[in-house]
Amino acid sequence: MPKKIISNIKITETEASYIAGFVDGEGCFGMSYVKCRRHIRPYFRIVNTDFLIMDWLQKKLGGRLIYIKGDSIRKPKVELCLDSHSILYDIIPKLLPYMKVKNRQALAIYSWIKNRIDSNQYNKRYTEEDFIIVDKIHALNSRGGGKNS
Repeated sequence: MPKKIISNIKITETEASYIAGFVDGEGCFGMSYVKCRRHIRPYFRIVNTDFLIMDWLQKKLGGRLIYIKGDSIRKPKVELCLDSHSILYDIIPKLLPYMKVKNRQALAIYSWIKNRIDSNQYNKRYTEEDFIIVDKIHALNSRGGGKNS
């Protein structure tokens, strides 16, 4: 029996379209290796200098906020980080219909999480295919990588 992932993110279609536009401009979907390729962590991040909108996004989506001090050149900013499988599994399908730029990365992460759940591989060893997906997302996120990939 596949593992159930539960999240209770409730957003309207209008909020989903606004968040998707914000993500396309300021966000990043990615996957990283943790502890020398022993663990793969999908994530979603948004960085912005508007603390009020970032607080609102955290209330809507969950995750954690990281406050980054400014200096004489840069304004203080805040980063919203979501790396919970359940949150990503819940929020990505709600944003995908409205995304134009980051949709391939988001879909790859969603498919990866769904495949691991459906195949009952959620806590199993990673396969070569898992590492290929991570590399694909890295390529999509590299400068210019999303245009021709």
